[in-house]
Amino acid sequence: MKIEGLCAGYGKMEILHDFNLQVGKGQSLCMIGPNGAG
Repeated sequence: MKIEGLCAGYGKMEILHDFNLQVGKGQSLCMIGPNGAG
């Protein structure tokens, strides 16, 4: 999986700006945030 240049936000609040991520075959990814974050 490959993500390039992702931008995301809520209302006028920008959460991600130009976010890039690459996860190769056989790799795992876990993203953890506070309760209610996503």
